[in-house]
Amino acid sequence: MTGIVSPATRSIRAGGSRVNDNARGQGHGIALYQRLADQAEELGYILHSDGPVSRDAARMYEALARRGYNVVRHPDAVTDSHGHVGVGRGNPDDNAFTVYPK
Repeated sequence: MTGIVSPATRSIRAGGSRVNDNARGQGHGIALYQRLADQAEELGYILHSDGPVSRDAARMYEALARRGYNVVRHPDAVTDSHGHVGVGRGNPDDNAFTVYPK
């Protein structure tokens, strides 16, 4: 997973996450997202997803919400037939999800 830090906007943009197929289902993915969300909060930053996110990434943001994180799905975000979630305007700055401090 990559996290692009922007001190100017006090935010971190998550992207490029991938868990090896034989390691799936063992909690590694959610642990990565939780760590990044916790680090953002420690800095007083917010965490943004990248533009459109995969079905698996969307599930991670939903799992963060179930764990008490303040996850907001972009009001214009839609889910396509493949389960990808995005705003659909083609702007990479249109984050599908934002995680605010608890």
